[in-house]
Amino acid sequence: MARPKLTLRNRSDAELEAYARKVFERLSSGGAFPSLQPDLATFGDVIAGYQSSRLEVSSLQTNLRAAFARKNGQRRHLETVLTQVASSLSAATLGNAKELVAAGIDTIDRGSPVGVLPAPLNFLAKPGDREGRINLRWKAMVRARMFEIQSQLEGAGDDWTNLRSSTRSRCFFDGFTPGKRYVFRVRAMSTAGPGPWSDLAFCRAP
Repeated sequence: MARPKLTLRNRSDAELEAYARKVFERLSSGGAFPSLQPDLATFGDVIAGYQSSRLEVSSLQTNLRAAFARKNGQRRHLETVLTQVASSLSAATLGNAKELVAAGIDTIDRGSPVGVLPAPLNFLAKPGDREGRINLRWKAMVRARMFEIQSQLEGAGDDWTNLRSSTRSRCFFDGFTPGKRYVFRVRAMSTAGPGPWSDLAFCRAP
């Protein structure tokens, strides 16, 4: 006797809806099943309710991506203005550290070269807000020029893939296979070169 093989958790939201709708349509055109539990009408209502919720979430995600894009644009603008303000203050004070600090500007002691930085701490990987996205974050490191990030499928041994570098202590990456479990690591880059890798972070792609 055959048993159903649904593999529902491996289907995306849209795939789940399409699969349920296919079953509903086949049942609707293939004759009555008086013992069907729940009945066909209830089954159809559940599909319609799920579709409504899925479309609502899709619309919210579209609006959220647009809001993030606007925020990121404003952030780039603010970073540019802050850089201009800092450069202007540096010129006006002739690089006087006390005056720059009094104005709220962080300074670097040019007499203290940056060495190899330690491994980033508190490295975490979490599912993102869309299919195939994973968010990464770690403790900020003031003197890091950038961070090198690598990933691999869990159990892949030494087969690491280089992801794009980041100048910040948090980022996200898309394109991971839903349901697959991935491993990540990050290291800080300074003028002295790369530091040691962080502890590994694990995450299953949504």
